[in-house]
Amino acid sequence: LLCLLAFILYVDRICLGQAAKDIREELGLTKTEIGYVHTAFTVAYSLFEVPAGWWGDKYGSRGVLARIVVWWSVFTALTGGGWGLTSLIVIRFLFGVGEAGAFPNSAQILARWMPLEERGKAQGLVNSMAQIGGVFAPLLTAFLIAWGTHDDVVDPHTQSEAFLLGEVRRDFPEHHIFSEESGVIHGDDEHVWYI
Repeated sequence: LLCLLAFILYVDRICLGQAAKDIREELGLTKTEIGYVHTAFTVAYSLFEVPAGWWGDKYGSRGVLARIVVWWSVFTALTGGGWGLTSLIVIRFLFGVGEAGAFPNSAQILARWMPLEERGKAQGLVNSMAQIGGVFAPLLTAFLIAWGTHDDVVDPHTQSEAFLLGEVRRDFPEHHIFSEESGVIHGDDEHVWYI
């Protein structure tokens, strides 16, 4: 699920760049104005990345990731409904607020669920899927623009991922798995500190 989350995260993040020309033409925006729209997302994402990570530390990464997925799904759909510069800046800023924290909370889940010797590989796989999402985003977005929409395809997948994150996964392995598996994850040491 974390790999799917990372893949879709980058598709949603990059697809606006692919659609920028069509958005500019439809809404009569300049290149500078569409740059403000891109900047709004980046500023919000940067400002809220650490607080969203802290939120996951305090309340549990599983629930925070489920909320992040729902939030970005809503703002993906709302981006398509933007009617001008101000609305797009506000929508993309709120999109950035909502999407922030996905990677810190994913890392927290890996730290809790993966055996110490497997964490590097697992984190590398998640990060690779994000980059692969970035590679496929322009192609997927071009296809979806030609088809007419992107929300009909991406949102059902992200909503089902939010359900799985919220209902199936648990924040701590001790709450979900057999005790012998917990020993593997924690290296048979009850006092392992995870960074």
